[in-house]
Amino acid sequence: MLEHVPMSGAEHGVPITVDRPDYATLWGLSPRFDLVTAIGKHLRRALDRNSGPATVACYDNWSARIAIEVIAAGPRSAGTWLLVVELTDELLARAERRHVMLTEATTETSKRATVVVAPRLDGLAGTVGAQVSTLCEGRADHCTLVWSMSHCWPDRVAATRALFKADGFHELATESVGVVTPWLPGWFVASETRGPVPHSEGTT
Repeated sequence: MLEHVPMSGAEHGVPITVDRPDYATLWGLSPRFDLVTAIGKHLRRALDRNSGPATVACYDNWSARIAIEVIAAGPRSAGTWLLVVELTDELLARAERRHVMLTEATTETSKRATVVVAPRLDGLAGTVGAQVSTLCEGRADHCTLVWSMSHCWPDRVAATRALFKADGFHELATESVGVVTPWLPGWFVASETRGPVPHSEGTT
């Protein structure tokens, strides 16, 4: 059995093994890992809004790992499919352990997804405007888009929100997470839909 060595208080007291950190614990840390928690919360809310079978599409493996945990913990995990752009052995093994149905995304299956998770738009290749257009293209009503971007300079959050609005999407919920400092400026997380906004939801 591997020996667990506690990290110092400055490192949040997270247990690590002698050869690798306990990533499951690290993901729950605050504030550096608040983005993981926030995206998971928005995804959970989006899945709860859907009473029938759901399909979640993820544009990167980082968000797919979050989605696997959220789907596995949900009440309708058996009826939810996860679509990923790049199907790796690591994701397949993780999904199998958590009993989550996983398959490779195609353009058409992704467009029919109930929920789309596209975190860190400002970290993806190409311009943010092109990314937003790709996300919005061909989406059915009631599809929920969960996206995020950093508040680092230049802060493009307001412009990106305007792009979604111009494409006919309505904000269901928004929040800012993380430490607002010159070194850790924090992140903005939002959920968007083309369908009517439920009375019980709104921006935060």
